[in-house]
Amino acid sequence: MQKTIDDIYLVLLLLTVLFFVVCILFIHMTRLYNEKTEYVLKNKELEYIEKNKSLVHYLHDNVMKIQHSLRYGLILIENNIDDQKYEDAKNQVEHFYDLLDEKTNIMTNNYIFDTLLNDYIFLIKSQFDTKVKLLINIGNDSFFKDFNNCDKIINTISNFFEQSDKTYLEIKLIEHEAYVQLDLFVENKENNIDKINQDMNVEYFEDYAHLKVIFDK
Repeated sequence: MQKTIDDIYLVLLLLTVLFFVVCILFIHMTRLYNEKTEYVLKNKELEYIEKNKSLVHYLHDNVMKIQHSLRYGLILIENNIDDQKYEDAKNQVEHFYDLLDEKTNIMTNNYIFDTLLNDYIFLIKSQFDTKVKLLINIGNDSFFKDFNNCDKIINTISNFFEQSDKTYLEIKLIEHEAYVQLDLFVENKENNIDKINQDMNVEYFEDYAHLKVIFDK
């Protein structure tokens, strides 16, 4: 009987020791996971900071160019009016409208999406001198705070644009209650854009191709 009790105590002791070992391992693994997560988040933060630095410099340069063009243009308009060259003055005003339309700067409440899309537009305008037109209506929704969702949208835009003539890109991004609708228009005179996948059909009209994509939330 005494031996049975001793065996029970021994088993309980071993179970207790095993429990503490498991607890220590769990705490250690949790600490490693937290450290890894913190490291990944820190790297992401640094990455976004670096991207924003380039964006800030780009925007600053554009603001300086606009200010210089406005000063010079206002002088021309004033001189044309003084010389009663009203048609030339009107053309100069229309030139300013075109100038302002070309300066793309996405500013929504979603930091990740703003950074990714601004960087992408800056890239294609620098490389291909692409004319970009935008209609974006999104709220402060968690969908756009997810890097994977934003990356998926940018990749879709990039894949479609790469198959085009690279001269024109129109982006319509509208957020609805249960889904996000992305409409893309590119110039494609050859009508040879392949389907990105079976769910994304490309429609053609005149010299343009239209892609409509639905992202479920």
